[in-house]
Order: sequence, then structure tokens, then C-alpha cells
Amino acid sequence: PKSMDHFNAASWATEQGGSLPTRAQGDYLTTLKGKGGALTELFNRDTSFPAGYVWLAGNVPHDSFSAWGQRLSDGDQDCPSRYLELPVLCVRR
Repeated sequence: PKSMDHFNAASWATEQGGSLPTRAQGDYLTTLKGKGGALTELFNRDTSFPAGYVWLAGNVPHDSFSAWGQRLSDGDQDCPSRYLELPVLCVRR
């Protein structure tokens, strides 16, 4: 998976004809592991932060330095710095 900061991740996803997953889509992605999906196997499943996280669309309200991230292995959503490099998924609507 590509790793980049949130600013570049959002731009890259748009260039691919899609966008970053929403928080609801991020929740859905975590359910795929138990149903035979291999998506979570592509990402580090370690429980330490930021291992296993991917960027989600949207900023954190009242915090211009953070954006939403989703850990695919357990469904945790957190608000890392937008400057941190995390893997990127692109979804099409």
C-alpha cells in the first residue's frame, strides 16, 4: 500500500477517480476480514499506533491538524496528525 500524509492521500485518491473512504466505509472495511476478505492482510495488523491504520475522508471537527484514520484489524478509529504518513485506500462511489 502507498503511504503518504493526509493532504497527498486525498489528492492521490481523486487522481485515481475516487476518494478516501468515509468513516462508515472504514467501519465496513473492518468487517471484511471475518468474511474471507483479504484486504486487512495487506496492512500491518500490529496494535501499536499507527500500525495498521489507513486514512479516511474528512477532517476532525475543530482540529485542522488531524484527520480520521481507521485500523483495519480491529475497527479502531483515531485522529492522527494529517502530516503523518499512513497507507491509503481509494474507493469509488
